[in-house]
Amino acid sequence: MGRIRALRDDDLPEIVALRQKTFTKSDRASATALAAYMREMFLDGPWCDETMPSLVYEDPSGKPRGFVGVFPRRMILDGEPIRVAAFTQLMVDADYRGMTGLALLRHLFAGPQDLSLADAVNEPGRRVAKITGARVATLYSLYWTRPLRPWRYALAGVGEGALQRATRLAVRPFIAFGDATAARLHNSPFRQVKPSLAGAELPTRAIVEQWPCMTAGYRLTTDVDEPTLDFVLDNAARKSALGTLERVLVRDESGAPVGWYIYYVRKKDVGEVVDLAALPERYEQVLDHLFHHAWERGLVAVRGRLTPRELPALTLKRCVLESGGPWTVVHSNRRDVLEAIEKGEARLSRLDGEFWMTF
Repeated sequence: MGRIRALRDDDLPEIVALRQKTFTKSDRASATALAAYMREMFLDGPWCDETMPSLVYEDPSGKPRGFVGVFPRRMILDGEPIRVAAFTQLMVDADYRGMTGLALLRHLFAGPQDLSLADAVNEPGRRVAKITGARVATLYSLYWTRPLRPWRYALAGVGEGALQRATRLAVRPFIAFGDATAARLHNSPFRQVKPSLAGAELPTRAIVEQWPCMTAGYRLTTDVDEPTLDFVLDNAARKSALGTLERVLVRDESGAPVGWYIYYVRKKDVGEVVDLAALPERYEQVLDHLFHHAWERGLVAVRGRLTPRELPALTLKRCVLESGGPWTVVHSNRRDVLEAIEKGEARLSRLDGEFWMTF
């Protein structure tokens, strides 16, 4: 009979080897680099909490056969601090699949945290989590997309066969003309107009300082601090497969901050939005600033995860909603926590769960 216990430093070589067997891709160049990152994330960082450890399932001989990582966070619910376990990297040795993953999650969910959260869960992970009593946060598992070059965006969905590639090559001049026209026609829903608001580099300190006014009205928000946010953003910038991470602070005519956005830029691709915040009366203008910024950099579209309160503005701006994963999965024994999420009264971004992590 195996047991579940807290992760130890001497487990890391086995956990790295298990990950290399379980996942085909890694942002780390070597097993040594991955072990060092796991040590920093789960054992040595100032955010680590021994009452909410990462968990290992070991077999009777003491060999690690399963793992789930925990990154402790802090949030604020109705003005009071709560503890959050952002969980990630659930993995089980092939010979121990079945109940081991369930046992790890059940053990995790029985911990002292007020909320457990993962926001990049695949379909198998979603099914496993639901069996343990976790639930899909449906509203926070929806994604919006705003086409910027609508003809190129539509053509991207025709497939990757030889005929499709030849078709795209043949019609490229017409597509370019159609997108240029769509960006300039006065009545076009895809018209691009230079924003009146100014954009500047977004320092972490500005996020922390402006956080209270940008998140006013939400029942549940992140309790931000500069060192942890710096670590999160530095890691997000390492996800080079998504492009270059751009951080933009938006100011009004007087120079006062009215919002910001953080997103990945890769020319001729879809830019993934990591975080977007604005004063309520300025949200549409900050969206317009993002769209123009991305259009100038040659993006085909931008895509982000839904913040339910902003749905009317996103709809007005011709954003398209979609579902189907990755899923946001939550677990809590507190009814008030779940109620804030279910009613769309939580302010959750891709900086709060596991999306930004670079394993």
